[in-house]
Amino acid sequence: MKQLKKTSKKIVLQESKKLYLQIVALINSRKENLNRSFNKELTMLNLQIGNHIDETLANTEENYGLEIVATLSPLLINQFRKGYTTSSLHRVRRFW
Repeated sequence: MKQLKKTSKKIVLQESKKLYLQIVALINSRKENLNRSFNKELTMLNLQIGNHIDETLANTEENYGLEIVATLSPLLINQFRKGYTTSSLHRVRRFW
């Protein structure tokens, strides 16, 4: 009886480890896919932001354009916290 319990525990441990490794592989695979998707979406977002800024500034005088971006930046930072500094917005515009 004692031998059966030992064998049962061993099987449980082996199966648990096997299941663990499968789940870890699944999680890591999905994380990679999520990272790729996220990076793609972030790039598309930045392209669109740059396009909108460029279109808006194309219709304004240069000194107004600088002020528009400088005014836009704190509004976006207030809403989304980070990633929208004045220099970042100018970079995405150039990226466009």
